[in-house]
Amino acid sequence: EVLTCSRLVGCKRADHSAACCFVQVLLYCPKLSMLSLAGCPNLESLMLWSDEIKELDLSGSEKVKQLELQCPALNKAASKLPTVPVAPLATKPVHPPIATMLRENAREAALTAAEAREREWKSAKISSSIPTVYKSMTGTG
Repeated sequence: EVLTCSRLVGCKRADHSAACCFVQVLLYCPKLSMLSLAGCPNLESLMLWSDEIKELDLSGSEKVKQLELQCPALNKAASKLPTVPVAPLATKPVHPPIATMLRENAREAALTAAEAREREWKSAKISSSIPTVYKSMTGTG
């Protein structure tokens, strides 16, 4: 069952604890002052926006994983809210600085290019039909 604000239009207090079978509840009810979803064993997510809500009862809702309340007037001390598990913060991965990575990549590319030029030069020397005779270009010999 889905609980929507259209079912709560004009309501100041809402008690759905009797036969609660909600899994997710998303409510925007600015005039709602009290909401009870006590004993909702399947409730996993509650997102609530209300300017006037002062009391919220979620006792017995042990499966709640997401609880987002935009309720400035809510009296948290008087409300019965479940403990929502906090997801662990993601750890920042440890990577070497990008400049180091770029230098390594450039060095590897330069070595690969030099080796390719060396192989090309050697293969050109070996397969040449011109004899390898070295003569002075000045004409003196």
